[in-house]
Amino acid sequence: MESTQRTMAADPFDPTSDEHVDVLTGMYADYLVEEQDRTGHMVPGYAVAGFLRTAIIRINGQPAGFFSADLKRYSIELIYVKPEYRGQGVATLALAHLAHACPQPMDLKAPLSPGGEALAKRLRLGVAESTPEQIQENREAIRQAEQALKQRCQHKRTGDPRRPCKPCYRTGLRKYARIVIGG
Repeated sequence: MESTQRTMAADPFDPTSDEHVDVLTGMYADYLVEEQDRTGHMVPGYAVAGFLRTAIIRINGQPAGFFSADLKRYSIELIYVKPEYRGQGVATLALAHLAHACPQPMDLKAPLSPGGEALAKRLRLGVAESTPEQIQENREAIRQAEQALKQRCQHKRTGDPRRPCKPCYRTGLRKYARIVIGG
């Protein structure tokens, strides 16, 4: 009889591994594009930073998502699950994994997507608000990134003239993800 049991692992992100950089870049870019499509603008949130512990979530060895945790503030900066793995308890398992490494319950960092809100409610997690400094830093980073995207877009625009066209925005977000993850 064939086993249908799945294994989950949280593989600590290794910035010296080309495979890790490629996998995380792809998922972070997908996150940015999905959130841009959902909200209409670039969203804050770091996949990697010196203060974060980032891991690639694997199901049966295959990348299924990632999380970035700030273990000093006891908060999850980002948690992303690929669409084909959603609704299967992957985020819940990842958070359970984190609970073993952290001496107190973790909060999810705002702003939350609808999926993040549902996860926080279902698991009774708190929501960590950004500090005023982080909010300002995020706004400035987003402003600079959007300005660079707008300057590169040479297409005739319809809609909001302050924003690049959707194809240029998507391409720009993917380049941004490569820069953030790859160095």
